[in-house]
Amino acid sequence: MTMFQAVTGTTLAERIRRAKQRIVFVGPGVSEEVARALAESCRSGVTVAVVLDLQEDTCRIGYGDMEGLGYLNAHATGITLQQHAGVRLGLLVADDDVAIWSPTPRSVDDEREHDQPNGIVLEGLAADGSVAGPDDGTSTNTAAEDRFVQPDSQWEQPDAGEASLKRTFADRLLKNLKDEHVGTDRIRPESLREVVEALKQNPPAPFDLARKVRVFSTRFQYVETELQGAEWTRRRIKISSLLLNSDLPESLQDILETQVRPYHGKADVSIRAPHIVEGQIAYNRRGEVILAPTTQRDIEKTWQGIKERYLFRVQGFGSLIRKKDLAAFRAEIDAFQELLRTWVMGFRCQAKRDEDELVSSIVMSIRQRIEQSGRRKQYEHLFAGSSRTPGRPDARASTVLDEKVREGLARMRIKEPRVRVVVKDVSWESSRDQEFTAALRAALPVAALRGWFEEFTAAQERR
Repeated sequence: MTMFQAVTGTTLAERIRRAKQRIVFVGPGVSEEVARALAESCRSGVTVAVVLDLQEDTCRIGYGDMEGLGYLNAHATGITLQQHAGVRLGLLVADDDVAIWSPTPRSVDDEREHDQPNGIVLEGLAADGSVAGPDDGTSTNTAAEDRFVQPDSQWEQPDAGEASLKRTFADRLLKNLKDEHVGTDRIRPESLREVVEALKQNPPAPFDLARKVRVFSTRFQYVETELQGAEWTRRRIKISSLLLNSDLPESLQDILETQVRPYHGKADVSIRAPHIVEGQIAYNRRGEVILAPTTQRDIEKTWQGIKERYLFRVQGFGSLIRKKDLAAFRAEIDAFQELLRTWVMGFRCQAKRDEDELVSSIVMSIRQRIEQSGRRKQYEHLFAGSSRTPGRPDARASTVLDEKVREGLARMRIKEPRVRVVVKDVSWESSRDQEFTAALRAALPVAALRGWFEEFTAAQERR
């Protein structure tokens, strides 16, 4: 029998059922297969002690399963149950056989195959006692309530025989469990019931699904983006509809909404802003940022180019990005945001300088509509001088109407320039959705989809 072996629930259950006198099981969790074997051995008269990390999350990440805890809860009579928070090793002593292994949470990986060792197995005396060794009675005489065998004998010398050496190794392990305070806290029946009930009410996600979700998300992710603060030519200001609709019948003035877009005609206004080359800000030989005339159309074109280089639009589902491209995508966004902030700052300054001209043109338009309405007397108060800005050095005296338009400009909501990016994982369920897969095939090149529709485990079989 080889020493390095694949320790699985099945191999553990087999060793547990072969035990005749004592079983000690230590691990973060327990599967139903192992729990059944432990209960059967206990009913047959074998002394059984179990040490677990009794927490919901231990089970949720795949150390053991909910069914295993439930079986122990229902059939643990005679089994000594202890707990040790955070234990992440596996140990089984079955008579004089010892198995030590590294438990793997099933949310991360599947159980080992026979040629994928994850543990060490030392076999002691044969079940029929045909391999003899010194027997001082210390290795098998124990009571269930003692939990662990606590031999007084010391390590035997190698010349005492291989079987005896292995047997005393098992004894020493059990003695150390007590000496080093492993599993010294008793599991109260009510605590076990509470954990089992909590897992029933909110069961863990299927472990194979959790692995597949993670594998899919290592290749592609959803990404949501929003460009904020650049849409100056589409901004609107709020001015009373009674003013803007003064030439309409009174019955329609409050019904129809007329909007003012004060910067609609400025899409071609040029602002000097950082020049971007291949996604990065360009510098001259002196290390200075190169500035270039930039319009709002240029801003939007640059942003659109970044999205086209990195994102795949899946019709009806959003945009995907290759996870390997995410760092480069964020780097280009950082450079673009520097361009955006500089451009917005320059546009604001330009708009402030042009505010008087802008206000004058809006007021003139409203005046014309009032004149056409034949209700000038009704709006006469708007043309009176404003008391808010006495002595204003404008070529034209400021009126109440001027100030109302300025107030509308001041109230205009301004977003700080930035790009909002939210990245989300692609769920395994999406890959099974026919509508999604059809849209995916239409959006992505064939090479990018290679292997997409296969079902993966987190760590594929070792070759």
